[in-house]
Amino acid sequence: MSGDLLHLSASKVLSYDTCGRAYFYQYVERLSPVITSANLAFGTAVHSACMGWLHAQACGTPFDPVAAFEAAWTAATTAQALDYSSKLTPDELRQVGILLVGRFPDAWTDTGLVPAHRGGRPAVDRGSAGG
Repeated sequence: MSGDLLHLSASKVLSYDTCGRAYFYQYVERLSPVITSANLAFGTAVHSACMGWLHAQACGTPFDPVAAFEAAWTAATTAQALDYSSKLTPDELRQVGILLVGRFPDAWTDTGLVPAHRGGRPAVDRGSAGG
C-alpha cells in the first residue's frame, strides 16, 4: 500500500453522513450548486470587511469596514443566485451586516489584542479581501 493515502476531512465526513448522494456529487463528480446559500455569502462579506479593517489598522491605513461590507454584499447579491432562509430578507441581512461590521472596530479595540507580524506584514487572514 505504499503511496496510497486515505485523506479525510471533517466536511467530507459530515457531507457523507448527511447525504451520500450529495457527497458523491460534490466530491466525486466535483459538481457545485447553481444557487449559493445567502448565509455563506453574508459570512464571506462580513469576514472580508473585518479582516480588511484589521489589516489596515495593523498597517496604519484608513479603512471603512461598513463600505467594504456593502461593496462585498452588493457584489455577492448581484453576481450569483442566492438561497435565502425564511428568517431574514436580503435587506435585513444587509442591515445586520452593517451593524456587525460597524461595531467590530470598537469591539476589537476593547480586547487589547493586536495582530502578529510576519516578515514586516500583519499576519491577518484577509479572506476574500485580497492581499
